[in-house]
Amino acid sequence: MKLLLIDGHYYVYRSFFAIQNLSNSRGEPTNAIFGFTKTLRRMLKDLRPELGAVVWDEGLPQRRVELQPAYKETRKEMPQPMIPQLDFIQKLTPLLGFRNISLPDTEADDLMGCYALGRKPISHRPKMHLRFWASRR
Repeated sequence: MKLLLIDGHYYVYRSFFAIQNLSNSRGEPTNAIFGFTKTLRRMLKDLRPELGAVVWDEGLPQRRVELQPAYKETRKEMPQPMIPQLDFIQKLTPLLGFRNISLPDTEADDLMGCYALGRKPISHRPKMHLRFWASRR
């Protein structure tokens, strides 16, 4: 079985900053929605997974913050125009055939790593460990 796991926040941020000045007829920004949807559809076409999930950050891992107090200390707040787009995208992903997965106090890449344990992780792009492509042994 082929499983595609996608780091949701990574692709929302990437789409938001890569596509500028895109909005609907009401003037609401849609750049992240457009880019994220286009990316997921491309992954489905290219990778043809049997199952797929978008994994979302849901807070910082407390143990990591205890061990490394400066962890993500310099990270800026989410841009205000991105917030309603993120909400929309999280409602949209099941309609695209993906399940939303998150766990309190866990970042997406940590959760994705847990799902990939015991399987052979293969990155779609060599420098990106942000999604895992796993096959049953």
